[in-house]
Amino acid sequence: MKGIMKKNLILILIIFIFNFNSFAGVELVGTTSSNFIKIPPFARAVGMGEAFAAISDGTYGLYYNPAGISSVLGFEVQLTHISWFQGINYEFFSIVTPPPFFEIGKLGIAFAWFQVDEMDKTSELPSYEPSDLETTDFDLYKLYKFSPYDYSIILGYGAEIQENLTAGISLKYTSENIDKTSGSNITADAGFIYKMDLNQHLLRLGLTLSNLGPELKMDKIGFEPPKILKIGISDQFNLFSNKLLLASQIILQVDYDSLYSFGLEYWIQNLIALRAGYKLGAFNHPTFGAGVRYNNIQFDYAFVKYDELGDTHRFSALYSWGTPPIKLKVNPYVFSPNNDSFLDNTSFFPLLKAKEKVISMKINIFDTNGKNILAKIPVTQTSAKEIKWNGVVSGIVLPDGVYQASLETTYETGVSESEKIPVEIDNTPPEMSITAEPKLLKPGKKESLIIPATFTFYANDKNKVSKWQFVIWDNNKKVFYSTGGNGEPPLSLIWDGKGNSGEYVETGQIYYYSLITTDSVGNKAQTPPQSHVVLLKEIKLTYSSDALFDLGLADVKISAYSILKEMKKTINKYPDSEIVVAGHTDNLQPAGIRYKDNFELSKARADAVKFFMVNLLNINEKRIKTEGYADTKPIASNDTEEGRSKNRRVEIIIKSTIYK
Repeated sequence: MKGIMKKNLILILIIFIFNFNSFAGVELVGTTSSNFIKIPPFARAVGMGEAFAAISDGTYGLYYNPAGISSVLGFEVQLTHISWFQGINYEFFSIVTPPPFFEIGKLGIAFAWFQVDEMDKTSELPSYEPSDLETTDFDLYKLYKFSPYDYSIILGYGAEIQENLTAGISLKYTSENIDKTSGSNITADAGFIYKMDLNQHLLRLGLTLSNLGPELKMDKIGFEPPKILKIGISDQFNLFSNKLLLASQIILQVDYDSLYSFGLEYWIQNLIALRAGYKLGAFNHPTFGAGVRYNNIQFDYAFVKYDELGDTHRFSALYSWGTPPIKLKVNPYVFSPNNDSFLDNTSFFPLLKAKEKVISMKINIFDTNGKNILAKIPVTQTSAKEIKWNGVVSGIVLPDGVYQASLETTYETGVSESEKIPVEIDNTPPEMSITAEPKLLKPGKKESLIIPATFTFYANDKNKVSKWQFVIWDNNKKVFYSTGGNGEPPLSLIWDGKGNSGEYVETGQIYYYSLITTDSVGNKAQTPPQSHVVLLKEIKLTYSSDALFDLGLADVKISAYSILKEMKKTINKYPDSEIVVAGHTDNLQPAGIRYKDNFELSKARADAVKFFMVNLLNINEKRIKTEGYADTKPIASNDTEEGRSKNRRVEIIIKSTIYK
């Protein structure tokens, strides 16, 4: 959809330009109103052949392209005087300021005054024959003197509507006054400027539609305003370490032929500017200009010769002050410069306007109190969107702490500094401990750990634990069991002695265990491995009743024989152990009529498994005891089918006697 809209807009623009140009021509000269507003006021722009639609920065935008108004850093005021031919004077005053109630964009206001020298108001002559005019005393027909004048008041606003694209609009009140006759109207200008940095070249494209509005009427006769379309492009880059600006522009106008402009500006040490331009099409002539800048003050001059009409001179004075607000963002806020290839750096992101006007930029690193500057990180590319920092100051990584950082930017008009933002260095791993219970201590023997054992974990980090791992090694230092997860470890973990391979620990052997944690910035810690002789108190083998029995019955299914046979290998490792077979059910009434309640059903199922163990696995009957617990010992919720399925089980508990 966006692509279709974009193509439609381009098509509309092409059609508009074609139609706009089709009405232009010298035959329409003199048919429009307020033609004084077509006289370019600013000396800098005129010196460049008026190729300014893509530049229009600051106060210039109030005349050439309102999108450029937003490029003012803080405040800007400009005054121009034009010494026009035939004793005509033209004054133009403009100012741009930040809006009073919001931070987006810039506001501008301008006042233009155009005045002609005094002329005589005369009555009608009795004859206009050449022979009569030669003898006519014109002084007899003079009534009084008057001075025609025009003026306009311009109010403009420009803002960045997305990165590198600015838009603007201006409203213009224009008044024409000739003797006792006057007329006025309100027109509008609209424009866009798109900027891009390409291989250290600042490219700008500009488009402006000017003088859109109703007729200006004088003595009930209406005159259309001089509608104008300007399209321009500019390129700014360094040449011999000085700034060179090249620009071109096409002007399409309804009341005259098209006009093409080319111009250049070259600054020497940012103090003296040389300008030249050429205009061709409707008329052909070169333009010349120069400027001088001292701190925030700039004076400009332009000269244009209009053949038979004479020479024209423009003088402009510009003063700018203030700098735009800037911001600094950091991500991540916390980092750990410990060379582990994880969050070893943080990135600063400068948020600033008018990057093309930045002279220098740096990031200040303050101490944890935010008072003393520890380091100044220069930013060599003022167009950089991201600046990385590895926490190093004077060749050494700063100790852990919350530091402050700010962005300091030097513009032509002064220095802006952002608010300080916190950034934290954290190279400290989590604080941890681990304990295991229950333990057995016999006289003259090493303390032993009874399995099943409960391991209690403690892990704390100011920037949170992001993952944990609990590892148990056998006597050969091979991983026997491990578990873990994201976030903080559980407060405790009950381990039944089963390893990851399904084998159980060997009673009487030494095993080692440790807790490993990592915080959110990658700092890793491990508790010192602890060792204990383990004594296996019991082994619990759990079988699903749904796999062993049909619904409501206690007869072991033939298909379950292969499942139950696997228990013999484990039982044979502990020939002197006692065995308890325990049946468990869910909380639903048994299906059918054979068993009146779950106690009977669970006990019958335990007895059936015992029968299987005695008769098929040849286990001594005297070692086996059966219990039926019904639904009194659930391991999951009975509110769901999944939970009830887990509760329907048979447990075979192999109790060791070695620790007694």
